[in-house]
Amino acid sequence: MNKTLLCLLTMTLCTAFTRADNTAVTYTDRSGIAGDSATFYFEARTGRLYLYGSGVVDRKLSDSIGYSNLTNEVDTLIVSDSITDITGFKMADSAIKSAYLGGVTILRSYMFDACRNLRTLDMPNVRVIEDRAAMAYMLPQEGAVNYSSSLTSVTWSDSLKSIGYGAFMGHYGVKWNSKFFPEGIESIGGAAFQAAKLPDTITFPASLKSVGSGLFIRSSRGFIRWNIPDFDNQSNILLDGWGMYYTGIAFGDSVRRVPDKLCSGANRMTSITFAPTVQEIGNNTFYNCKAVTTIVLPDSLQKIGSNAFQNCTGLTEITIPAKVGGVSAYAFNGCTALTRVVFPKGLNSIGDNAFSDCPLLDSLVFPDGVRSIGASAFANDTMPTELVLPKNLVVANEQAFSGWKHLRKITIPNSVIMLGDYCFSGDSVVDTIRCYTAQPPIIYEHTLDGIDNTAVLLVPQGCAPLYQQHEYWGRLTVTEMNPSETVQNTVTVDPTDNTAYFTWPTDKRADTYVLDIRKDGEIFCHLTFGAYGQLISITFAAPARRSATADNRSLSFMVTGLTNATRYSYTVATLGKDEQVLHVYKGEFATWGYKGTIEPDGTEVTPTPPVVPYEPYSTALDNISFDYQDTRCIFHEGQIVILKGNHLYNLNGTLIQ
Repeated sequence: MNKTLLCLLTMTLCTAFTRADNTAVTYTDRSGIAGDSATFYFEARTGRLYLYGSGVVDRKLSDSIGYSNLTNEVDTLIVSDSITDITGFKMADSAIKSAYLGGVTILRSYMFDACRNLRTLDMPNVRVIEDRAAMAYMLPQEGAVNYSSSLTSVTWSDSLKSIGYGAFMGHYGVKWNSKFFPEGIESIGGAAFQAAKLPDTITFPASLKSVGSGLFIRSSRGFIRWNIPDFDNQSNILLDGWGMYYTGIAFGDSVRRVPDKLCSGANRMTSITFAPTVQEIGNNTFYNCKAVTTIVLPDSLQKIGSNAFQNCTGLTEITIPAKVGGVSAYAFNGCTALTRVVFPKGLNSIGDNAFSDCPLLDSLVFPDGVRSIGASAFANDTMPTELVLPKNLVVANEQAFSGWKHLRKITIPNSVIMLGDYCFSGDSVVDTIRCYTAQPPIIYEHTLDGIDNTAVLLVPQGCAPLYQQHEYWGRLTVTEMNPSETVQNTVTVDPTDNTAYFTWPTDKRADTYVLDIRKDGEIFCHLTFGAYGQLISITFAAPARRSATADNRSLSFMVTGLTNATRYSYTVATLGKDEQVLHVYKGEFATWGYKGTIEPDGTEVTPTPPVVPYEPYSTALDNISFDYQDTRCIFHEGQIVILKGNHLYNLNGTLIQ
């Protein structure tokens, strides 16, 4: 830059102007150096401040122009397209009305903070907007936070990558572009648009990696389209309240996991839609979304997080998809309008308080595969009159079904090992309990609280003395079932392409066991075994077989020569003295390749899945002091174990770790 031009740029220009009242007003124009390759020119009469040249403006222009001019007289800022940064220049708390930022790529923190007269902000090349860069003027008021803002237009480009914390907080009059966030944006800070006016639909593009909490607090309503894949932020991003509410949210095809706490507290949201790609819903995601009445979970879903739909008090029914293996703790707790739940066949566990405090939940139909039910899982669900526990249930923990005021009948399968304290407590009207276990399940002092001693306890033939002598079971009126009532599908069948391996419980009172297998209704084989598993007689259609094996718990036999892709039925009869029928087990299985069959009424039928037989437990359990608040049965490395405090015991009472 030559000396003559430099002198011209630094000289003071005075312009006289006559007002309508004939008084003269003098404006002082200023110009000077703004950076190594940048200059400024302040046109005092129009209030326009120009930044020319290239590169970075790193000088404090308030020193050159004068503080009063900066805060009171600069009306418009115009930056040339070759200026990339104005780091040394802040218009915070000034009277500026309009800004065009030309080639600026970074909008620095507090650049336009508290500029209550700013109306338009044009940022055609800005890539990064830092914290509180254009936060509205804050008016202190007791008990509330209020803002003063004149901003009506903000323009940014598709090159924008980051918006900082509180960047546009308090600007309630901006008419944002309907696209709002550009494709390619990667980060948005918390409260960035607090108390702002939003478009009717806001799309979160797949490029986003970070979004802060309370993004739209006290802002207007809007519909959310969430397309961020595998998002792992733990904060309340779309927190509802303080004047903000969401009409609904839709998850796009790029989403695999719905984040934790995403819409927690969005209590006026009425619509939730999932793409067929969603596999997991996080923890507390839709907590307290009270206005939602209908939710269709996608078939792709595999996991529902804890508290995911807690207190969704408008939700009336829910169908849990087939791939979900367990319902997490508190997942649907407090859904007070919930009347119906459809469980998938493959469900194996229901967590603590998963469906507690759902007073309108009527009948419950459990899939056979459920092996554990958590503490208070269905507590205070007062409507059901009958409870049939899953056929393969091993443990129902404390208070699992407490508070069922209308409950009359309970059915307990022979797979159950433990029922926790206060499991059935409450002012129930239970009059009948059918318990199919030969050995009384573990219960505690208060497991049966609220059940009158006159209630009838029906147990298998020959097992009444065990129950009558039991400290807690013996309080009820114990009666043995008729032999026909002991029919239970309790034999484990493990089929391959042409082989089936059978295992069923032994009985100390049994003299013989009879196994019949039928194919297309005709007997395929008929086997009779002695009390210790020795083969007594055989009528067998296939040439290959293996002798039975027996231990003190079960008897097993492998049948070969079966036809692959074929459906079979079976019967196992346990016979006592004089061929008295003690137990009858019935079921069906299929060899590999079977695709199901069509019944005359048009329904497709597949064989019932293999089930786990009753396994007696050792009396060594008596050596463990159980406290229902500190002890429960859990799954550990594929086995049922006892968790007491921080220690694990096997079912024989031996410390594992």
